Formats: sequence, C-alpha cells, structure tokens
Amino acid sequence: MAQIELQHAYGRIEPVSGLPNRIQFYDDMTDLARDEQDANLRLAVLIDLAETAQIDNLTRVMGPGHLDACVKAAARLLRLELGQQRTIYNVSSTQFAFLAAKGSQEADALVELGDLLSHLQAATDLRFLLTPVAGIVPFTPTGIEPAELLQALNSAAQDARHSNNQASLFSLERDEKHRRHFKILQDVSEALRSDNQLALVFQPRIDLQSRKCVAVEVLLRWQHPELGNVSPSEFIPIIERSAHVRDLTLWVLNAALGQSRSWIDAGFTMPVSVNVSAANLEDHVFVEHVMAALMRHGIPPLHLELEVTESAIMKDAKAALRTLEALRDIGIKLSIDDFGTGYSSLSYLQKLPTEVVKIDQSFIRNLDGDERGQSLVQSMITLSHDLGYRVVAEGVETNPVREILTQMSCDEAQGYLFAKPLPALELETWMKAGQWRDKAAA
Repeated sequence: MAQIELQHAYGRIEPVSGLPNRIQFYDDMTDLARDEQDANLRLAVLIDLAETAQIDNLTRVMGPGHLDACVKAAARLLRLELGQQRTIYNVSSTQFAFLAAKGSQEADALVELGDLLSHLQAATDLRFLLTPVAGIVPFTPTGIEPAELLQALNSAAQDARHSNNQASLFSLERDEKHRRHFKILQDVSEALRSDNQLALVFQPRIDLQSRKCVAVEVLLRWQHPELGNVSPSEFIPIIERSAHVRDLTLWVLNAALGQSRSWIDAGFTMPVSVNVSAANLEDHVFVEHVMAALMRHGIPPLHLELEVTESAIMKDAKAALRTLEALRDIGIKLSIDDFGTGYSSLSYLQKLPTEVVKIDQSFIRNLDGDERGQSLVQSMITLSHDLGYRVVAEGVETNPVREILTQMSCDEAQGYLFAKPLPALELETWMKAGQWRDKAAA
C-alpha cells in the first residue's frame, strides 16, 4: 500500500511547498463532481501571492531561494489558518487554491479572505515586495470542468489585483471582456496578412474661411471574421500596448500613401493625416520606415501629415522630440492630436516641431451655449496661434458651433457637419460634388 501511495503521489506534490499540485486539483475536482450530484453551490478560492513583475524583480535582486522561502511560509500559514480538514493545492509557483467550507456565503468569504491575506502578507520578511490577492468563484461541481474552474479563479484574482482590492468575486462579464481583448490581440497578425479585414476610411478637414477640403484624416476599420466590426476605440488601445503597434502603424501608413498616390494621379492633392503612437516615437528606425514608405509610393513628404497625442509625446519627451525633429527635417507636417486632454507642459509645447494643433472634440461638441467652454476654446486658439500653430477643431456637428469657431479665428474643422469618415470611393464622390460647401452654407 505504501508503494501504491508513493506511485500515486509521484508528480502530484509541489516540491517547494509540499502541497498537492495542479494535477491533483484537477483529479480531486473531477471526483467531487462525481460524488456531489446534488448541484449545491460551492465556493473555490485562489490565493495569488504576487504579480509577475514582482516575482521577476524579487528573483533578479534576491535570487530564487527567497521566493521559495515565501512560498514555504505561505503554505505553512495556510495549513495553520485553514486546518487539516481542508486540502490546499499549490496550483502554480506562487498560487494556492482551496474550497471554502460547505455552506459558505460569498460575503462572509470575502471578509474572511481579507483577514487571511493580511496574515499572509505579514508571514514573510518580504511583505513590502509581495501583494497577495484572492479570487472567489461560486460553482457547482457538476457544472464546470476543473481547468475552466482554475481559469475562472485566475480571472477573479487578476480582477482583484487590477482593481486594487484584496479579493474579488468572479465576474462573467469581466471575464468575457478579457477573453475578447485577448482574442483581438491574438488575431492582429492574421488581420495584417489578410486582404479583407482591415480597411481605411477618410474624414475631411475643412478650411473655415475658404470652405474647402484641405486634408483628410486616415482612420482604421477592422471587420473581424468572428467578432464582426470591432471599434477602433476598443482595438487601438489594446494593440498600442503590444508589440503589434509598429506593424499596424506601418500597414496604415502604406495603405494611406497608396491611396494618396491614386488621388494624386486623379488630380486630388490634399494631404493625408495618419495617427502614430508613443511606441512609434520611441522606435529608432521609425523615421527610416516613413521615408521608405514615401519613396515606395512616390509621395512628396508635404502630402503626409503625422498626428501624435500629447500623452504619447510626454511618455518619453526627449526621444519623441528627436523623432519629431527628424520627421520635420524631411518635410513631413506634424500635428498634436486631442489637444487639451493630455498632460504636456507649455515648455515642451513651444519646443515641439509641430505645425498643427487639433482641439479634442470633448471641448467642441457642446460649445454652443457654453460660455465657459467658449472662453476655454478661445484661449486654446489664441495660445496656439501665438505659438505659430494652425488650429483644427474636431467633432463639429452643428452650424452654430461652426459659426462660433469661425468667429474665434479657428483655422479648420472636421466632424459630421461636413462628412463622416468615408471609404475612398465615397470620398472622391463627395469631393467632386463639393458637398462640404453646401453643408457649411446650410
């Protein structure tokens, strides 16, 4: 019997903590589903000792032995606090799972976990380097696979960590959101290789004095084969935090310049304006990529404008300034997008080699009837003009707002009053019809 027990335990005990591991957790949850057929609700708990960055820093500075000591101390404390009648599983290097006692209520479990996590953090001499959190998942043993239960526990624990709570109850809504974000990030590469997922649309910028279209902003659309139309407001922030941002920017840049080449050949010569991110400004070869794209499509630099936000500039202001100056030196027009929503200082604003300021639509949309808002926008326009910038107002949707901006000497405007973002062929039809003149005069 001892030999049988030894063979059964082999590969099921985590050597550092001496606790059952993830394999044993899966087996025991399968047995629980077989033994408990009454569909009563149970609570599963996951303790996560530290986030990945903390583990990496601790191991790098103090060596893996200190992390092992923390895991052993945590295992001892959990055994002591939970008692011998509860099985604790060491499901990953710094994660422990267990079941709450039968009949436990969610609210009571959250309170008890708060005390347990406080004791856990104080149980080691590294209390300031580790921040344990807990996730709770209500489940019925027959209603979920063990691997899915552990995945849900991880999701709940990460929700706790990201919300600065000690413990968090599993949320299907938040979990589905995380899964969707992961899917988006996972499928970017395929979208870049596909011929029918990514597409550009173009929104005109109108000179408020001449009422002519003087530029178009390039906007990206994604028709995902499974998720359908994914909004840029959803996928752009996700991709900007990943390594895919450089490839995506180059895809947009080349597609925009290719379309610009077609327009130039057809007699349309308005510049195209492309958004770039902080990662692009930090990329030491970004300027070379832009130059190569211009040469590839035979586009003069004056037909390209690059838009960058204040926040992107200030993330690494010195590196951004170097990149922007290099782009300026080859003849590319630069603009500050979403002006007023970032945190740039005036000292940097006067140093930037940019020519255009685009006032964010949040200041423009309800400008009519808002005297304080009008004073603020007037100040932005005056300051920008004093610094030598051309000013564009975003989000213009009504004629009263257009008239107010004209009286304020704002240079350009864009928004649904003139045109929504249009595919290339529709924009050409719009241009030929001169529709912006009709709408502006209406």
